Amino acid sequence: MLDSNKVMIDRLTARRELYEGAVSAQEALWLKHGGAPLLMHCALNEREQEAYPWFNYKEIHFDVDKMLANGLREAITTMKAGREAAPSIRANMGCGIVASFFGVVPELFEDKQPWVLKHLPKELLMDMTADDLTLTPEFRMAMDHMVFIAKHLGGSGVRVFPVDIQGAFDTAHLVYGDDIFFQLYDDPEFVDHLMDLSCAATERAFDACLALIPGSDQTVAHYNSYAMPRSLGGLKLSEDTSTLLSAEHIATYVTPALRRLLSHAGGGYVHYCGRNDHLY
Repeated sequence: MLDSNKVMIDRLTARRELYEGAVSAQEALWLKHGGAPLLMHCALNEREQEAYPWFNYKEIHFDVDKMLANGLREAITTMKAGREAAPSIRANMGCGIVASFFGVVPELFEDKQPWVLKHLPKELLMDMTADDLTLTPEFRMAMDHMVFIAKHLGGSGVRVFPVDIQGAFDTAHLVYGDDIFFQLYDDPEFVDHLMDLSCAATERAFDACLALIPGSDQTVAHYNSYAMPRSLGGLKLSEDTSTLLSAEHIATYVTPALRRLLSHAGGGYVHYCGRNDHLY
């Protein structure tokens, strides 16, 4: 492990009692017991920027030491704020990680997160069943990264949070590409089939993450800030693509998938960038 990682872990460990208080404050809000947790981060100063190296997105994909380094830097910003955000780190494999169950492989870039550029044809997807969704080398690598990160964070109070789990329509979009918007009108049955596969992949991804995250039977962390009681599910779904849809298509495709996935997990919350009042 990088020497700077050891330094950051020791620094974070020294304030682990703070994180337990932060988690308790968030849980009180989630469970409607009162409280007003303040989630804040404080940027690294020049000395810290120099002492704690940052690595580009392509470097960290295959090098778990460098991935951990980037995550620790973010956790330090949470620790420095000293409030109720809960520091946590994930295997940062990009938003296409659930789509990898279909055999999709994201492209890697130095200056941005991985992104899916090569999609699967309709004919292949129509013949696919949930049994064909497999733990691909990409997803296995994500799980290996998660195990490594959890091992080195043990005793620090810093949590591990799941990979970037997208909503079912986001994953369907990543797998099939922009033509999915035409299929909403041309072949609704195909979209139904693809959404069913996306839900199945999401369920497996969430279950696989929780099986490896220490303490996930009590708390599920997200985004280096949040700590949600497992009793309320703990699933995060990103519905960014869904903001592009009409009220009709949200009701037909997105809402049933959300209900299925949140029911599977026992609850959770939804993230998206942009605005769509029907989705809200």
